[in-house]
Amino acid sequence: MSEAASGSGDRVKRRRKGAKVLRIGSACSGWCSELFAAEKLQLAHVSCFACDTDRNCQAVSQQLWRHEKYFQDALGDEFMQDTPSDIDLFTAGPPCQPFSQQGERRTIDDPRAALLLQMVLWIARKRPTTFIIEQVKGLQSFAPKLLLYVLQTLANLEAPTAGKEKLYTVQYRLLDASVHSGLPQHRERLFIVGVKRARQKRALVWPAEVPMRSLTDFVKPRASLEELCLDSAEPHSNTARKNLRESCAKIRAAGGDPDKDKYIINLRTGFKSHHMLNRCPCLTRAMGRSTDGFYASWLHRRVGIPELVQLQGVPWERVQACTDTVSPQILGGIAGNAIPVDLLARVMLMVLNAADL
Repeated sequence: MSEAASGSGDRVKRRRKGAKVLRIGSACSGWCSELFAAEKLQLAHVSCFACDTDRNCQAVSQQLWRHEKYFQDALGDEFMQDTPSDIDLFTAGPPCQPFSQQGERRTIDDPRAALLLQMVLWIARKRPTTFIIEQVKGLQSFAPKLLLYVLQTLANLEAPTAGKEKLYTVQYRLLDASVHSGLPQHRERLFIVGVKRARQKRALVWPAEVPMRSLTDFVKPRASLEELCLDSAEPHSNTARKNLRESCAKIRAAGGDPDKDKYIINLRTGFKSHHMLNRCPCLTRAMGRSTDGFYASWLHRRVGIPELVQLQGVPWERVQACTDTVSPQILGGIAGNAIPVDLLARVMLMVLNAADL
């Protein structure tokens, strides 16, 4: 059993020989965290389709996976018309900027919010056996009416039978990667899930809390700058150096020792000094691409891109060859924009077990 699948409240059935191959489709796919998760769970699966507008995501995804179909625009007619409907699991991570604390919080006034509604429309038309939609917690905090609309629309879809029975069991929950998957990264995400009632065999049991893994499993002392895709250990910008000094001063004032204790410090230009002990602050696309992202205080160096990738639950060796296609910084940005694999694997396990898949 994989680490992502283990933990209190999880039960994994070994796949029987000759068991059904899981048919997976996704939109706003990025590098396809759902396929990494399927690998981690050791599920026989096929990627029926994926979709992303970002050219770098397209290149990386198609290098990593063999998709039966790949689409470039989830808002286009081709995506709605040509994607198959016999999907066991559909996943989507629509753009978070309309609801993000780091964005302008324009919610439904942001054109990118249309992708969330498009995912609801796709589910209504194609009716996959199970689905998972991932968003930042800002959808609940800053757009509760929109969240309620999405939940009610999905829950009120009717099965094609007499009696107007509801098609899906729909639930949502806010989960944190460091609490519910063991990855030492503070990353809160809202998951909306659904399982066809006609296929549901078990209740939906959300992932329980699990012990967080050691930060030193991911950020290691003897890594060279070349291995970390870094040109230097020290911050580049004046703002980053200021944030480092301010965070170290705050840590010492609170009784900590940044030279010995395992603090990850946010150096990002434009942010106030921010740090966390024994775990990494939330990784974002901008942080993944930044030359001044995170700093490991006890190692006196910046955190490297391979380490950021691994904090998302993906072994660096699995994606390292993609740096022949895109720069390490771009790959870091793609990683920062992704769903943490270990957390997604546990949510997948929940919905697939409920549907006896």
